[in-house]
Amino acid sequence: MVRLKTWKYTTYILLLIIIVGLYSYGLPSFSGVSASTDSSEVADTAVSYINSELLAGGLGEAELVSVSEENGLYKLALEITYSNGITEDYTSYVTLDGEVLFPTAIPMEGTAAVVDTTGDTVVDDVVIDTTTGDLPDIDTSTDPSMGAENPELTIIEFSDFECPYCERGYWTMELIMEEYGDRVNLVFKNFPLSFHANAQAAAEATECAFDQDMFWEYHDTLFENQDLLTSDYLVTVAEELGLDMDTFNSCLESGEKTDLVTADMAAGSSLGITGTPSFLVGTELVVGAQSYDTIAGIIDAQLA
Repeated sequence: MVRLKTWKYTTYILLLIIIVGLYSYGLPSFSGVSASTDSSEVADTAVSYINSELLAGGLGEAELVSVSEENGLYKLALEITYSNGITEDYTSYVTLDGEVLFPTAIPMEGTAAVVDTTGDTVVDDVVIDTTTGDLPDIDTSTDPSMGAENPELTIIEFSDFECPYCERGYWTMELIMEEYGDRVNLVFKNFPLSFHANAQAAAEATECAFDQDMFWEYHDTLFENQDLLTSDYLVTVAEELGLDMDTFNSCLESGEKTDLVTADMAAGSSLGITGTPSFLVGTELVVGAQSYDTIAGIIDAQLA
């Protein structure tokens, strides 16, 4: 069962629209639309564009809360009210000359030492084609899975709970399973990267939760609260989900799941995987945080 939080689902759709627009057309240009560099006029033009282009079709409406200058750009604090009644704060930026809009901002608080993404793989729509004969036999018999009981296609996901691109992959898979869950089975394998301080422990913790039939609930909570990921938070999540804490703590502290996680990584390495997220979609290996359309297109082709 797919467990999408309404506001995050809506935000994901908005981000997807923005990303697709940027990929297709580049950053929105206001050249010739507003020659003024007055902050209020630039902000009004930007909000008008967001409403007419990015939130078109009844998705929602943005209102300007405030505008300020920050790091050589106008910072727009927005309030977006979606068609389902959900309201969310949003931030966009516009160049001081009023010509280029950055519709969405992803804050990177602190320094790179807080979340080191060096080596994280993110690839724009690059698919590595393989054939059944080229693939090693990947054992999924003891892995957590969701979706169709008798699937026409299996997706094996290799992921890291501390990898920011893996969070993007998580939301993509949520949408994929919502659309294809009656025909496709999703299998999860841990692939914690060595430079992510909490990734190995998080991987082992999810396997401990799996022992109590709470893998997906635990998995979802970690990805949806990735900024909170610490060793203490792993325990907090278990408590919030109502796991037997004596059993969970014993499992996690003993390191009994280390070999299982190592086996997951060995399976990924046998496919040539070195970064996360990576997905074996039927007979095709897809590397990086790909778009919904990319994954869906591969699924459609193979199901056909």
